[in-house]
Amino acid sequence: PAAEPDPAVEAALRDGTLISITRRHGSVLVGREIVDCLLPSRMAATQQTDISVGDRVRWWEKEDGSRWIHSVLPRTTFLARPDPHYAHLQRVIAANIDVVVNVVSVKFPPLRPRLIDRYLIAIMQGGAQPLICVNKADLLEGDELREELACLDAYSEFGVDAILCSTKTGQGIDELMERLRGRCSVFVGHSGVGKSTILQAIVAREKNTGIDVAMIKTGAISEAHGTGTHTTRLAALYDLGGGTSIIDTPGIREFGLWALDVETLKSYFPEFDELAVDCKFNDCSHTHEPDCAVKDAVEAEEMSEARFDTYLRLMEELQEQGK
Repeated sequence: PAAEPDPAVEAALRDGTLISITRRHGSVLVGREIVDCLLPSRMAATQQTDISVGDRVRWWEKEDGSRWIHSVLPRTTFLARPDPHYAHLQRVIAANIDVVVNVVSVKFPPLRPRLIDRYLIAIMQGGAQPLICVNKADLLEGDELREELACLDAYSEFGVDAILCSTKTGQGIDELMERLRGRCSVFVGHSGVGKSTILQAIVAREKNTGIDVAMIKTGAISEAHGTGTHTTRLAALYDLGGGTSIIDTPGIREFGLWALDVETLKSYFPEFDELAVDCKFNDCSHTHEPDCAVKDAVEAEEMSEARFDTYLRLMEELQEQGK
């Protein structure tokens, strides 16, 4: 049975936002002050599942001066994926976010639509809004740039915007900041796309944030392998003031999906909805059935072949996993 709440502890509880977390410690933002708190063993065992960066937490100070996180308040939104080593565990990347900014880049590393597709599914599951940020726009120009970005047209058709940025020229940084102002956002994406560098550029433009730009780590790209170095090891929330905060996260190379099965997969591809009405079978999976309006649209180049290819690959994965 659960222990009875201690009235003295309940009276001493204060609220704050978790801005970073390690195995046994959590940094909590209270107003403009950062309070270092310990995690009870029950939370330490489930950190990044039951407690994650962005969570609203309650904490208290003991008589010995130590500060402890007491509980986590209910989340409004989240971004999560399965643990890469233990697929039965859900890992929450960030909580209570308004916008998930999927940062991609051109050339180094190359733009990968399949990873965007996976993030979009996870964003839809967690309830936040998606936004694509294409970094390193200065590396290409003219027809070459247009060709590289052509794959993003499919996302604009169902309301997912893309902002073109360059931290070298400053292109798009102000536009991106205005989209994030007054909201809590999280930067996610492949290793080496420049998430931390974009955050640095934003912080440098804002006044009175109290954030040392030099403390936001960045790393160089390895052109030989087309990948970046993992410079952000842990997710961290940066409070820019005025209700604006940005969570920076470690780069990833693969992104698994949580609680997905063959029956629900279709619902995460909204461009299928209108077309599916004309499929011969009401329960058409859009894979092997005859007279499939979705497949016909792909063949007629009326729908993104890359998006459909992602759908087929995910369907194959789920079937192999018996989901």
